[in-house]
Amino acid sequence: MSYCWRVKKLFPVELLQGLQNLETIRVRHCEKMEEIIASEEDQKGEGTTFILPKLHSLWLQNLPQLKSICSGGLMIPADSLQYLYIIKCPEVKRIPLSLPLVENGKPSPPSSLQKITAWPREWWESVEWDQPDAKDVLSPFLQYSGL
Repeated sequence: MSYCWRVKKLFPVELLQGLQNLETIRVRHCEKMEEIIASEEDQKGEGTTFILPKLHSLWLQNLPQLKSICSGGLMIPADSLQYLYIIKCPEVKRIPLSLPLVENGKPSPPSSLQKITAWPREWWESVEWDQPDAKDVLSPFLQYSGL
Protein backbone atom coordinates (compact mmCIF):
# COMPACT_ATOMS: atom_id res chain seq x y z
CA MET A 1 0.00 0.00 0.00
CA SER A 2 1.41 3.37 -0.97
CA TYR A 3 0.23 6.98 -0.83
CA CYS A 4 -3.05 6.29 0.95
CA TRP A 5 -3.24 9.55 2.86
CA ARG A 6 -6.31 8.83 5.01
CA VAL A 7 -5.92 5.16 5.94
CA LYS A 8 -5.19 4.74 9.67
CA LYS A 9 -5.13 0.95 10.03
CA LEU A 10 -4.01 -1.61 7.46
CA PHE A 11 -6.15 -4.55 8.57
CA PRO A 12 -7.96 -5.77 11.69
CA VAL A 13 -6.64 -8.62 13.80
CA GLU A 14 -9.78 -10.62 12.93
CA LEU A 15 -8.45 -11.09 9.38
CA LEU A 16 -5.25 -12.80 10.56
CA GLN A 17 -6.75 -16.28 10.41
CA GLY A 18 -7.13 -15.85 6.66
CA LEU A 19 -3.66 -14.35 6.21
CA GLN A 20 -1.48 -17.18 7.53
CA ASN A 21 0.31 -17.46 4.17
CA LEU A 22 1.02 -13.72 3.85
CA GLU A 23 4.69 -13.28 2.94
CA THR A 24 5.09 -9.53 2.38
CA ILE A 25 3.75 -6.39 4.01
CA ARG A 26 4.79 -3.16 2.33
CA VAL A 27 3.35 0.15 3.48
CA ARG A 28 4.87 3.43 2.29
CA HIS A 29 4.02 7.11 2.39
CA CYS A 30 0.71 6.84 4.26
CA GLU A 31 0.65 9.96 6.42
CA LYS A 32 -2.22 8.94 8.71
CA MET A 33 -1.30 5.24 9.21
CA GLU A 34 -1.29 4.53 12.96
CA GLU A 35 -1.30 0.75 13.18
CA ILE A 36 -0.55 -2.09 10.78
CA ILE A 37 -2.48 -4.86 12.56
CA ALA A 38 -5.30 -3.27 14.51
CA SER A 39 -7.22 -4.91 17.32
CA GLU A 40 -10.50 -3.60 18.67
CA GLU A 41 -9.47 -4.29 22.24
CA ASP A 42 -6.02 -4.30 23.76
CA GLN A 43 -5.05 -7.93 24.25
CA LYS A 44 -2.64 -7.39 27.14
CA GLY A 45 -2.94 -10.04 29.79
CA GLU A 46 -4.19 -12.66 27.34
CA GLY A 47 -0.73 -14.08 26.67
CA THR A 48 1.37 -13.96 23.57
CA THR A 49 -0.25 -14.78 20.25
CA PHE A 50 1.95 -15.48 17.24
CA ILE A 51 0.79 -14.16 13.89
CA LEU A 52 1.91 -14.21 10.24
CA PRO A 53 4.19 -17.28 10.46
CA LYS A 54 5.31 -17.05 6.82
CA LEU A 55 6.11 -13.33 6.73
CA HIS A 56 9.46 -12.89 4.98
CA SER A 57 9.43 -9.16 4.22
CA LEU A 58 8.18 -6.27 6.33
CA TRP A 59 8.69 -2.86 4.72
CA LEU A 60 7.46 0.26 6.53
CA GLN A 61 8.56 3.59 5.08
CA ASN A 62 7.68 7.21 5.75
CA LEU A 63 4.79 6.59 8.14
CA PRO A 64 5.02 9.58 10.49
CA GLN A 65 1.95 8.65 12.59
CA LEU A 66 2.61 4.90 12.86
CA LYS A 67 2.62 4.01 16.55
CA SER A 68 2.30 0.24 16.43
CA ILE A 69 3.00 -2.64 14.10
CA CYS A 70 0.67 -4.76 16.19
CA SER A 71 -0.62 -4.24 19.71
CA GLY A 72 -1.27 -6.21 22.82
CA GLY A 73 0.21 -9.67 23.04
CA LEU A 74 0.64 -10.10 19.29
CA MET A 75 4.10 -11.15 18.06
CA ILE A 76 5.46 -11.93 14.60
CA PRO A 77 7.66 -15.03 14.60
CA ALA A 78 10.92 -14.16 12.86
CA ASP A 79 11.61 -17.72 11.66
CA SER A 80 10.80 -16.87 8.02
CA LEU A 81 11.86 -13.22 8.07
CA GLN A 82 14.37 -12.29 5.35
CA TYR A 83 14.06 -8.49 5.14
CA LEU A 84 13.03 -5.87 7.66
CA TYR A 85 12.86 -2.24 6.50
CA ILE A 86 11.68 0.43 8.92
CA ILE A 87 12.48 3.88 7.63
CA LYS A 88 11.15 7.22 8.90
CA CYS A 89 8.60 5.76 11.32
CA PRO A 90 9.55 7.87 14.36
CA GLU A 91 6.58 6.98 16.58
CA VAL A 92 7.16 3.20 16.53
CA LYS A 93 8.59 2.31 19.94
CA ARG A 94 8.50 -1.49 19.80
CA ILE A 95 9.21 -4.10 17.15
CA PRO A 96 7.10 -7.19 17.94
CA LEU A 97 9.40 -9.90 16.58
CA SER A 98 9.89 -13.22 18.30
CA LEU A 99 13.43 -14.41 17.58
CA PRO A 100 14.38 -18.09 17.68
CA LEU A 101 16.05 -19.20 20.90
CA VAL A 102 19.24 -21.26 21.21
CA GLU A 103 19.85 -23.93 23.87
CA ASN A 104 20.73 -21.41 26.59
CA GLY A 105 17.45 -19.53 26.03
CA LYS A 106 19.11 -16.53 24.39
CA PRO A 107 17.70 -15.10 21.15
CA SER A 108 19.45 -15.83 17.87
CA PRO A 109 18.95 -14.36 14.41
CA PRO A 110 16.63 -16.36 12.17
CA SER A 111 18.57 -18.44 9.63
CA SER A 112 16.54 -16.82 6.84
CA LEU A 113 17.44 -13.23 7.80
CA GLN A 114 19.40 -11.38 5.11
CA LYS A 115 19.11 -7.67 5.87
CA ILE A 116 17.65 -5.07 8.21
CA THR A 117 17.45 -1.49 7.00
CA ALA A 118 16.56 1.24 9.48
CA TRP A 119 16.57 5.04 9.59
CA PRO A 120 17.34 7.14 11.45
CA ARG A 121 20.04 5.58 13.59
CA GLU A 122 18.77 7.32 16.76
CA TRP A 123 15.36 5.76 16.25
CA TRP A 124 16.79 2.24 15.92
CA GLU A 125 18.87 2.69 19.06
CA SER A 126 15.76 3.70 21.04
CA VAL A 127 13.50 0.82 19.91
CA GLU A 128 12.27 -1.60 22.59
CA TRP A 129 12.39 -5.38 22.22
CA ASP A 130 10.56 -8.06 24.18
CA GLN A 131 13.61 -10.32 24.16
CA PRO A 132 16.80 -9.25 25.93
CA ASP A 133 19.82 -8.90 23.64
CA ALA A 134 17.65 -8.89 20.48
CA LYS A 135 19.17 -5.66 19.21
CA ASP A 136 22.71 -7.00 19.69
CA VAL A 137 21.85 -10.28 17.97
CA LEU A 138 20.40 -8.46 14.95
CA SER A 139 23.12 -5.79 14.63
CA PRO A 140 25.28 -7.77 12.11
CA PHE A 141 22.36 -7.60 9.65
CA LEU A 142 21.70 -3.89 10.14
CA GLN A 143 22.41 -1.07 7.76
CA TYR A 144 21.30 2.53 8.11
CA SER A 145 19.70 4.07 5.06
CA GLY A 146 17.07 6.74 4.50
CA LEU A 147 16.28 5.25 1.06
